[in-house]
Amino acid sequence: MEQAKEELKVEKRTLEEMLKNLREEKHWTYMQVVEELGKIGLMVDEKKVRKWEIGLEYPEINEIYKLSEMYFVASENVRGLVSSFSF
Repeated sequence: MEQAKEELKVEKRTLEEMLKNLREEKHWTYMQVVEELGKIGLMVDEKKVRKWEIGLEYPEINEIYKLSEMYFVASENVRGLVSSFSF
């Protein structure tokens, strides 16, 4: 029963929540996210990272792969959240 509740929480999590939670788990500021993404070849600014976390913008597919790489999360998990949105 406990596991079912945990799985339900994961399913209901939005992309914004996921990105914010991943950043906060690492105790990173927006600037640290920008710096880490820069190290793996993705140039973004703090404003863009904030917009991703509040849902004003969504990452492009190449950005999703870099976010997945940086946070060590399967890109399928992130892509699944993005594909559920209507653009």
